[in-house]
Amino acid sequence: MLAAARPKKWIYNSSVVTDQHPYDIAISLLREKLLDLLDKELPYTLKYSIRHWNVDINGSLDVIIAIDCQKAFTARIVVGTGGRTVTQIARDTEQELRNIFRSEVRLRLIIEPNIDKS
Repeated sequence: MLAAARPKKWIYNSSVVTDQHPYDIAISLLREKLLDLLDKELPYTLKYSIRHWNVDINGSLDVIIAIDCQKAFTARIVVGTGGRTVTQIARDTEQELRNIFRSEVRLRLIIEPNIDKS
């Protein structure tokens, strides 16, 4: 294979780690943390959306991600007793984002339960 290789200009700069959109990275990391802390298929029933994404003049990233729960019961599970579950998920996701983006990150999660009769 090496013999068949031809010199060519690189498609991406050497500092580029991935071609994945940063929004997708953030949502994937959030889903990963939810999978780690919640029951089996529950994270797959949730919908995620970036509500705010801003990099300030110091290079700090400020992110708000909404988690849309299809049922009020699901939202209660995601929030957890006294908000402990969602706090842990936010803290873990925020740290992973810091590691990946190599900058300060402030993450806020918004849990949005759909109104139902659960």
